Amino acid sequence: MAVNSSRDVGQSAAPSAIQQAFYGMVEHAAQPQMFIDQTGTISYLNARMTDLLNRHEEVVGLNPVDLVGQSARFLFAIAPKLKSAL
Repeated sequence: MAVNSSRDVGQSAAPSAIQQAFYGMVEHAAQPQMFIDQTGTISYLNARMTDLLNRHEEVVGLNPVDLVGQSARFLFAIAPKLKSAL
């Protein structure tokens, strides 16, 4: 299961069929994906990104749960470790 932000992003409680289809495609995509909101905060990791980060957690020093809610600038700080792990 993907890591997802639990904070309210202003969406209605019941997502539309189009939203559900979109998130289903993203969640089950073969490529690692993340969402970054307008403020530059990482708000979502799909299952593939979560698995990837879990496999390399020791090298990167990062748990996927810890990444959600961080500024996207955090990725630049860990980029060398992430690149060497992949």
